[in-house]
Parts: sequence; C-alpha cells; structure tokens
Amino acid sequence: MGKYRGVAKRLRVIKAAHDLPGVDLCIKPAGDFDEIPTLMKSAVDLVALDGHGCKNGCYGRQCERQFCREYLRGEDGAGIVAPIVVLGFCWGGEDPFISALESSLGRSQAAFLGRTDETKFDDAEQIYLPILRLLAELGPSPDPASAYARLTSIAPSIGPAWRTELLPRRHDS
Repeated sequence: MGKYRGVAKRLRVIKAAHDLPGVDLCIKPAGDFDEIPTLMKSAVDLVALDGHGCKNGCYGRQCERQFCREYLRGEDGAGIVAPIVVLGFCWGGEDPFISALESSLGRSQAAFLGRTDETKFDDAEQIYLPILRLLAELGPSPDPASAYARLTSIAPSIGPAWRTELLPRRHDS
C-alpha cells in the first residue's frame, strides 16, 4: 500500500504546478484494501484507483467477483457513484477489471479510463494532468457520456495503452 502514497504525492505536485480552476483535488490513499470500498463510493466527480495491479494474479477472472464485492462494493453493496472512473494501475483496462466495475456501479453508467499494460509511477503527470484539465472543462457533475467522449479524444495523447469505455451498470448473477 506504500506505493499509493507515491501516486498521491505526484498528484499533489501536479495540482500545485498547474492552474486547474474548479478542480478540488481530494487525495485519500488507502491504508489497506478494506478502505477501498469507502473511498470508491465517495460522492465526487472522478474516482481513481491507482497503485498496483496484476495481469494474471489476484485480479484474474477467477477473482473478479472478489474484486467487485470486496474491494469495490464492500459489505453494504453500495456502488460507485462517480461519473468518471480511472483505474491507473497496471492492467486496469483489462476485461476482468471492467466487468467488476460494471457490477459495482451505483449509477446507470460511468466513463472509464484504464491501462492495458504496465504503468510506471513516474507517468502520473502524463496520465492525470489531462484528466484533471478535462474535469476543469466539464465542470461539476459531468455527464458520463460527455466525459467518455472527451476521454476518448485525450486517451491517445496519454498513451497507446489506455482504454476508454462508457460502462453500463450490470448486475451480478
């Protein structure tokens, strides 16, 4: 969990170095995985989960339900309400994560951006500065479809391994 603090530090530096009117950056690194559901359900315009991910490890298809129920939804079953969700960790743009997110939405849809291969912690400015600028342009309570269209247009400048989706809410069976 110590690497989350590194991402948080980089985000603070980005915010301090750039004029981003209307963007209030609230950084809450998780102390452990048990804190993630509460953070993911925050009533904010964008929620980003960053740090560390595995391609064929804990978060593979066999653990999709665990990732969804335990790390995203939590015990109360409430879902993610932010209109924009970013999984900046390694392989956060792969199907098991996207499927887990769709099952964890507490709204009808959300714009999504995730990485389809490894992410370096030093890439934070390249990743988050365009996203924070997008938030400044969209204003408060952005429409997920509008946010998705804008994310799709900026994703190539962030890097070729970034995937965007307009995620619909689906229910686990």
